[in-house]
Amino acid sequence: MDMEAARTAMVDTQVRPNDVTDRNLIAAMMLTPREKFLPKELEAIAYAEKPLQTSPGRWMWAARDLGKLIEETEVEKGERVLVVAAGSGYAAAVLAAMGARVVALEDDEERVANLKSQFAGAADVTVAKGDLKTLSGVDGKFDVILIGGAVEVVPNRWLELLGEGGRLAVAVREGNVGRARIYLKSGGVASARTPFDCTPSMHSGFDR
Repeated sequence: MDMEAARTAMVDTQVRPNDVTDRNLIAAMMLTPREKFLPKELEAIAYAEKPLQTSPGRWMWAARDLGKLIEETEVEKGERVLVVAAGSGYAAAVLAAMGARVVALEDDEERVANLKSQFAGAADVTVAKGDLKTLSGVDGKFDVILIGGAVEVVPNRWLELLGEGGRLAVAVREGNVGRARIYLKSGGVASARTPFDCTPSMHSGFDR
């Protein structure tokens, strides 16, 4: 199976059947080649139904979990989106393909350099270096913040950088159980809901 066919099969068997119906998101996932965001030795399994390690301490989410999490944010074209712990950049690329203005944040020089190389010439993705918990290195408010790995605690700083009506999407681990959590900022206060269970890998630096 060639990569384009594998990408179509991924969307048809892993994404659509799990209540992902946003046409813009589905189109973005169809257009974004996962294999380009993986080490060479993992390209052949880019569309497997499981998380894949892109570098030490960083993972690419399974398509089902990422698709559902992005859909829950209801991201719209032109919105300002921050991807925290962007890793190899796949989630940032999908959001950019949806028409968002994306800032990809990482805390390591090598990862930042790789992201800058990946998105060289891309007008809709900006790469920043800073602390993942305090979000140093980024300015202003965001419409959507997507956390690239599972966490045990959600820092208040993440919620502070949401603009009015902003959404924070994150997977929270409680022992071996993981749940997607969506925060909505309204009237200066962030309230949370838990739309589905998921168990993505925890990135380094995100433990309690």
